Amino acid sequence: MIRTIQGLICSAGLSFLLIGCMDSDKKVDSEREVHNQFESVQDYTGEGYTLKNGKETDKIAEEHRKEVESAVKDFFLKEYKTDVKVHNAVGNEAGATVFVESTDPLHFYTYAVVKLRDAYNEEAFNPSDFEVVINLFMSDPGADPDEKVFHRVVHDIETMDDIPKGTYSIFVNDNSVLKQSFEGIKENSLERTTPDEIVKE
Repeated sequence: MIRTIQGLICSAGLSFLLIGCMDSDKKVDSEREVHNQFESVQDYTGEGYTLKNGKETDKIAEEHRKEVESAVKDFFLKEYKTDVKVHNAVGNEAGATVFVESTDPLHFYTYAVVKLRDAYNEEAFNPSDFEVVINLFMSDPGADPDEKVFHRVVHDIETMDDIPKGTYSIFVNDNSVLKQSFEGIKENSLERTTPDEIVKE
């Protein structure tokens, strides 16, 4: 009887050990899946990015790719004195989301949302109609968002007089973005946004 009980205890111990290993394997697989959803911002080009209700405008964006690219490049050059190159344009509900990388004088990655019917109509293109979202990323893949950088950018935007009118939201993120959405905002991100965004009038 004692041997039977000892055998059951050993069997139960072995079962717990095996279940513990299986749970550990599931956790590793889950962590690997989450990790594979992210990519370093330096490597991200907007490929694989999708937006709700963007199929129709995606076709229009592709048909007018040159005009969209030209409008976005002209906008950044005129309003921010910054040269950019376009990586990708993806249709959204009202237009196109255009991913760009600056080439001069600062190096950064961002995107612009363009209303397609206005993209090549210079008179209709009014920067004050747009919300400007500034997403900054740490260059070091292991670094957390830097509070000094965040406060400096907020201060600079608040005190600049030569930037376009509009509302400005600022986010400082770590180095990674979600591949399917370019979303870099996470729990550790630093932010100044709605309802406390910076309004330039």
